[in-house]
Amino acid sequence: MKWWRRAAEQGNTEAQFQLGDAHRTGRGIERNDTEAAQWFRLAAESGDPTAQNNLGSAYLNGCGVLQDQEEAMKWYRLAADQGDPGGQYNLAALYAEGGDHELALKLYKLSARQGFGLACFRLGQMYLTAQGVSQNYVDAYAWSWLAVSYRHTEAVPILEEISKRLDDADLARAEDKIREWRWKPRDDDFLSRARPAE
Repeated sequence: MKWWRRAAEQGNTEAQFQLGDAHRTGRGIERNDTEAAQWFRLAAESGDPTAQNNLGSAYLNGCGVLQDQEEAMKWYRLAADQGDPGGQYNLAALYAEGGDHELALKLYKLSARQGFGLACFRLGQMYLTAQGVSQNYVDAYAWSWLAVSYRHTEAVPILEEISKRLDDADLARAEDKIREWRWKPRDDDFLSRARPAE
């Protein structure tokens, strides 16, 4: 932790993020939401999209900062604009909560197409229950299947229930959609958090 702190104090964005995350989770250091938010803010202001998303969550939940939904949306939007799937998901959830299902749908799809299981689950729910979209069991099945494949096990019973409503032709259409929508990692995705030293 000493190295992370020294690097963070010298302005290293990755170290600021890691120190914020350590304070948020209590990993290797005493948990401290205020410290976490301060380090996330420094990394977020330097443009780190994951830190922007985490700072948005801090504002949304009042963890280490005063609760402020507008400030949360600001940070989620910055993260989402950089393609961060967590930021896209969280911003979508706020739009859905506010009744803007069209924008929520767009953001959930952006997140889901990056393999974010919870976004797939929410899309399955939207199509199953006709939240801002026409009810579509084939799409609900496909998104729920993808959620399960990305280890979002809450979708398992829903997937089983939907499958009872589909015939073989529907299942074949769903499988085509799954193949089309399934996340395909780029060669450099495993390096997504790696950054050169600043």
